[in-house]
Amino acid sequence: MVRATPVGSLWGALLLSGVCCVAAAQSGRFSAVYRDGFVAHSSALGAPSWHEPREESRLSNQLQFNHQGEPLMYRDGAARPRLRPPYVEFSNGDVIAGTVSGCRLQASEFGDRAVLLIATESPLNTYGNGVLAVRADCVSRIVTTANPLAQPGGPRVLLTDGRLLTTTSLRFTETGLTLLTAAGIESVNFSQIADLTLAVDRTRALLEDCLFADSVRSARLVRLTTRDGTALTSTRIHQLLVQDRRLRESAAGGARPTELVLQPSWALEPVTVPNASVCQSSFRLPNEIPLSLLPAVTLAERSTIGGTRPWQRNTSVHRAPLTAGEMEADTGIGMHAHCEVAFDLPDSARELSLWVGIDQRVAPGGCVVCKIRRDDTAGEVLWESGFIRGNDPPKQVGPLNVRGLRRLVLVAEMGHQGRPQDADPLDIRDDVVWLAPLVTIDPHALRTHDALADILPGLRAWQVPPEQLQEVELTHQWNAFRARWDPLLRIAKGHELVLTQHVAITSANDVLEFNTALPSHLEDHDFRLTVNGEPLAWSASQDRERMLKMRTVRLSSRPSTSARKRDDIPNEDLAYRWDLQAYRGQTVVIELRLKAGETFSDLAWNSLALRSATADPGAVVE
Repeated sequence: MVRATPVGSLWGALLLSGVCCVAAAQSGRFSAVYRDGFVAHSSALGAPSWHEPREESRLSNQLQFNHQGEPLMYRDGAARPRLRPPYVEFSNGDVIAGTVSGCRLQASEFGDRAVLLIATESPLNTYGNGVLAVRADCVSRIVTTANPLAQPGGPRVLLTDGRLLTTTSLRFTETGLTLLTAAGIESVNFSQIADLTLAVDRTRALLEDCLFADSVRSARLVRLTTRDGTALTSTRIHQLLVQDRRLRESAAGGARPTELVLQPSWALEPVTVPNASVCQSSFRLPNEIPLSLLPAVTLAERSTIGGTRPWQRNTSVHRAPLTAGEMEADTGIGMHAHCEVAFDLPDSARELSLWVGIDQRVAPGGCVVCKIRRDDTAGEVLWESGFIRGNDPPKQVGPLNVRGLRRLVLVAEMGHQGRPQDADPLDIRDDVVWLAPLVTIDPHALRTHDALADILPGLRAWQVPPEQLQEVELTHQWNAFRARWDPLLRIAKGHELVLTQHVAITSANDVLEFNTALPSHLEDHDFRLTVNGEPLAWSASQDRERMLKMRTVRLSSRPSTSARKRDDIPNEDLAYRWDLQAYRGQTVVIELRLKAGETFSDLAWNSLALRSATADPGAVVE
C-alpha cells in the first residue's frame, strides 16, 4: 500500500529525489551545479537533504555549501544512464522505456483525443493498470529494435522484417498504422514496428511545457533522468511513501523507500519513478527552453584528420555526459570542430545564456574558437570566444540578446591561425561542449489560442479574443478519483473568457457539454450561454449543493483523500449541458461566457464538446 502526499512546491517535490542518491553514494561521486558556475562535489552524502538549497547541507560531514544561487543540476557521477529498446521518444525531448500496445482514436475519458497506450518497462510504473495513456500527437519516435536507424528522419518506418517504408502521410489505427507510400496504402501493426520516426513540432512541445509551469509561480520545470535512460520533464509531481513493511525493512539504512509520481505534458495520467532509480535532476525557470531541443539543421561538419563525428543533442560527441572543467549539464550540444549547426528560435525568444568549453574527457588537449552567429554561416557574429584549450575553464555566455532572430548558429572552429605554440595540431581533440544553453522567452507569448487548444480538449473549435487569453493562467489539479492531474484554467478577477462558434446543429451535435469538476465555491462556475443572442439555461450532471455538503461532511470526519483507498474516494467530476435540440437544421452562433468570481475562478477543464442528445445520460435542471 502507498500513501500519496502532495508536495507544496516543485522544489520540495523534486528535491526528494536526493533520497535516490543516498543508496548510490557509497560508490559514486555527487555534484551540485549552480547557474553562476558554483560547483560542489562529494564522494558520499552526509545527509539525505543535500538537494535542498535553502538549508545548510553537508556532504561527507563537511559543510558543503551555503549557496544562494539558482540550482541548475544535481547528478550522481557514478551512474551513466543507458537507454535500451524498447522506448518511446516525445517531441519535448522526453523518453520512456516501454512498448506501444494499442491506440484509442477517440478516448472520451481524455477529451476525445487520439491516445497511445504504452506498457512501461521497469522501474517505471503507472499509477493504475500498468498501461500509460499518452497524447498521440506528442510522440516523435517508437523504437523496439537494438539496431535502430542511424539517421532517423520522419515520417518513415523500419519494420521488423527489415523493410524501410517512406510515407507522405500516416495515421494511427487501434492496432497500428496506415501508411501512404509510393507503392500504395499499407497497414502495419504495432508489433511490426522496429523504428518509427514521426514529424513533430518540437518548438510547440517545449512552449507547452512552459505554459504549464508559467502559472505555478514558485515552480521550476524539472527534468529527471533515471539509470535506464528515461527522461521526464514536469511540474506536476507528488511523492509516494511506501507503507509496505517488507519494503521499508529492506531499504538501506532504515530509510523509508519513496517514489515520485509525475505527469509530463504529453501524459494523460501519471507515471511513478522509484527515487532509487533517479540519478540526475535539472531545473529551469518557467520561461526557459533548452536550445538543444529545438529544431536544428547541420550547416557544416568536416575534419582534417579523416571522418567526422556527428554533433549530438544532450551528450558529447562520444555520447558521454556533458562536462567541461568543473561545469556539467544534462542539456546541451556536443560538437567536433569544424562544425556549424543552426537552431530555429521561437518568435517569443528574448535571450540566450550558456557555457562553452572543451570536453573534459580530452583535456588538456584541443584548441578551438567558438562563435554564435545569427541566421546562417555568413550571419553577423553575436559572440566569439577567442582560443579555448582543454585546460581552460568553460566560458560563460550571455545573457545574449536574441530578440527578433529567426535562427542561431553555433560554430566550433579549429583554432589554427595564431594558435598557441604548444596546442594540438589540426583538429585533434577539438571536442566542444555547449552546456545548458537556455533560451529565455516572453511568457506573455505563451498563452495563444493554439497553445491552449493543444491542452484543453475541445477549445480548438471555438474563437477566443486574443486579449482575453492574457487574463487566464493554466495550471493543474489533482483528480483523486481518477488518479491523475487535470488541466485547470484560472480566470483573473473581473475578467471573462468569451468563446464563440458558428455551427450547423444536427441530431449528432445537439447538446453542448462542458466536463469539469466540483469547485470550492459555486460562484466560480458562472457559465452563460447564448444561441443567436438568446440565453439558454444549463443542466448539471449532479446536484451541486448536495455534492458540496457531502464534501464538507467528508473533510470534517474522515482522513484526507490521499490516505484513502481509491474505491472510497468520491467522484467529483461535474458536467454542464445545454440542450440545442430546438435548433436542429439551423446554423447558429453559440457564445459561451466563462466569468471569474469575486477573486478568481479555477475551472477544471476535462472537455468541451458538442454531442448527440441521445447519448445524454440525464441531468439535474438548473
